[in-house]
Amino acid sequence: MDARAVDGIFDVKGGGMHLHCSGTGSPTAVFDSALGQDGSAWHNVAPLVARMARVCVYDRKGLGYSAAPSTKPHTVRQMADELHALLVRGSIAGPYVLVGHSIGGITMRLFASSHPDDVSGMVLVEAADDPTLLWSLMPKEALEKRREELAKSPEGLDYDSFVAGANAMHAESKTLGDMPLIVLSRGQSDAPPSTTPDVAAHWLERWNAQQIELPRLSTNSVRVVAPNSGHMMPAQAPALVVAAVGEVLNAVRTHSNVRDSALLPFVNGPNGT
Repeated sequence: MDARAVDGIFDVKGGGMHLHCSGTGSPTAVFDSALGQDGSAWHNVAPLVARMARVCVYDRKGLGYSAAPSTKPHTVRQMADELHALLVRGSIAGPYVLVGHSIGGITMRLFASSHPDDVSGMVLVEAADDPTLLWSLMPKEALEKRREELAKSPEGLDYDSFVAGANAMHAESKTLGDMPLIVLSRGQSDAPPSTTPDVAAHWLERWNAQQIELPRLSTNSVRVVAPNSGHMMPAQAPALVVAAVGEVLNAVRTHSNVRDSALLPFVNGPNGT
């Protein structure tokens, strides 16, 4: 595998996209961030994973150094397709271990459903599933504000295209077979500040109900809850995320099962250490 460092802008479907890759070793770990966050969101995680394998982070269109999307709405399906095209343009060959945070979990599952032969493992970090189950708990005024915020997103993703992307993921990403999969979930509620304690409890309950389902995507999976972390786990529990990616890399390389025992030492302390 070509082990050169990559840091540049590549033309993807009519607009430049930023890709940064470092480290050596197969498979390559590819990271996708939460809504509104560029590749720098992984600055506490990616450099440590780069000691174990090649690592690539990127900026989705409209974020960081990448150009704005040329059309709106800019769908989650388009984001997944653009990531694949970016890796091809950057000459970053698979296999890949895909690491997706929040909406990045949707893009990575759509990526894997379109290119299953290129993907050897996955880490879902506080991965989004069905946003409407949470948003239905919001007061009408708060939900309308959420719609307005999404409509103004530099990524070009609006409410309807977000929901459509989640629906497409459910239709296309039903199983990962025996692919190594680790699911990381928060222990703290991240309900909107205006919600009551009762709604905040329901918010976490509904989120957990979705998270519990995710390990069933693979027969080789574990789920670990970080009790002291909220939704922004790459910043709040980076050591746990690093350990999870390292465990999936090891399972891919040794054709073994992922182990929650490798992650449990990192779940409770500050920053997941």
